Amino acid sequence: MIFDVLKRLLYFVGRTTARLILAASVLFLAVAYGGTPQGSPVLLVVFIAATLVAVVAHELGHLLACRAVGVKVKAFRIGDERYAIRFRVRTVQVSLGWPYKGRVEHEGTPSVGRQAVITLAGSLLDLALAGLVLTGSRVAGFDQAAWPVTVAVALGFAVTGLANLLPYRSRSSGRLSDGARLFELRSDARAAELRAVHKETIRLLRTGSAEELLELHAGLDDPSEQISKAQAVARTAIELNVVLLPGLPEGAARLAERRVAMLVRRPDLGRTESTAHLALALLLLRQGGWDDCAAAEQHCARALAVKDVRDSARVAALSAVIVSRQARGLPDDDVRTMAAAWPALPDGLEASVAGLKAILDPEAMLRAFRAGDPAAQLGVGDIAAMLRGQGRIGDLLDLHAGFETPAGRDWQAQAQSLHNIEYNLLCVPGLPSAVIDQAAVRVRWLTDTYPFKAGEDAKPLRSAMEHTLALARLRQRRFDEVEPLCTSALVADLGPDERATVLATIVMARRALGQPHADLLAEAVALSPGADLVAEARSTAHQAPVAQPSRPSS
Repeated sequence: MIFDVLKRLLYFVGRTTARLILAASVLFLAVAYGGTPQGSPVLLVVFIAATLVAVVAHELGHLLACRAVGVKVKAFRIGDERYAIRFRVRTVQVSLGWPYKGRVEHEGTPSVGRQAVITLAGSLLDLALAGLVLTGSRVAGFDQAAWPVTVAVALGFAVTGLANLLPYRSRSSGRLSDGARLFELRSDARAAELRAVHKETIRLLRTGSAEELLELHAGLDDPSEQISKAQAVARTAIELNVVLLPGLPEGAARLAERRVAMLVRRPDLGRTESTAHLALALLLLRQGGWDDCAAAEQHCARALAVKDVRDSARVAALSAVIVSRQARGLPDDDVRTMAAAWPALPDGLEASVAGLKAILDPEAMLRAFRAGDPAAQLGVGDIAAMLRGQGRIGDLLDLHAGFETPAGRDWQAQAQSLHNIEYNLLCVPGLPSAVIDQAAVRVRWLTDTYPFKAGEDAKPLRSAMEHTLALARLRQRRFDEVEPLCTSALVADLGPDERATVLATIVMARRALGQPHADLLAEAVALSPGADLVAEARSTAHQAPVAQPSRPSS
């Protein structure tokens, strides 16, 4: 507690000092050079422009340091998420926007020494450029009249570098300065390791790799009271991913419950407290008793009471309350009214409820689907990855064969469920041609019919469906259609697993066409050797080209 108070004081002093340095620089330009021909307004514009250029140089310093110490860069971003230009340079996603801030994302968890070098590099490059501007103008013999402009440019670089070396947390974005990152480097190193574990649990959950996920979870130590807030937040997210595993074994559920109960008692979780309460609620719902379901609803109420609770957590908590009420035979109209009162909630509360039921009892969801329950179409897509991960291809084929054309009020949620089924099915090599052709027809219908909304939020779903269609064309041996259908996915801001899967799809198509593919395969393996289709691409990459069959009409 004392350490937290001292840290907040240090950050307050750092933030205040950064503001004073900025104000002093502007005041200096006004007082020292206000009477020059350039005048204060011109110099202020030059100073602001220099700080914007310094932001770009700062991020380039981080990027160059990553390359120098052997850390692989994933993304280079200038500005916020509303970028003006986006492109890729090999494995690096480059996003360019208004240069008032930036970020360099790298893979893995570098050692403390390497992370220190990467963190310092941005500010050191800014300070070096400030010195280079001043000395360069002297060496070049610039006219004395140009000196105020030179000073304004140098100050812009120097202020950006110095301000980032001071320890503070931005009040607007919550981001730490480089100085604060250096201050918290040792605790951040363990937190970074846990964040990497969290990302791995996401991948294993998405691909239905239950055994690997449970083994990873069992290998973690119980969270102690001494871990930092960042570590506690990462551990909570890991436990939730384990809880979301369909068909979670009882032993793993008890382990997760013990760990989450330890985490939820912490007073510093912030809005992650809602995640902890939600995880406990889902664990209680798995037990299924009246008292368990009632206690689950209480945890959901606590999750919803957390300040600034995320929309995703809000939807999940409301869905869990509905499941709890239905299990006890109680009405849930008040919960649905509450959901309708929140305009920020996405459409598809029924789909969320069905997906939650599929997680809690996937076999019951499978039985309901086979019995013809229309609501089951909303949830069975969430267990498709589980079935593929368990090698239950027959059950996956049953989902494919029994799924009716999406229709009714929730048809869009049904369509996404159907997409999950067809994608997981098409990831299985050696399917009968009739099954492949029917899957291709369905996915083509999805890409042509689904009402993708305008804006960035629609791009991931559109590119995912187009990639699934590319996978269907690959299985149909219509190889020349594969790569064009992967174009939108290649330029999208995908994670390493998703991009590796898309690249593996292209590799297999190029191989069949006799086209170069070794560089793409190497990139896919480097990004994520365990991603969907990568192992298949590696095993077939040296096979001879395959002749394309005549085109079917689908």
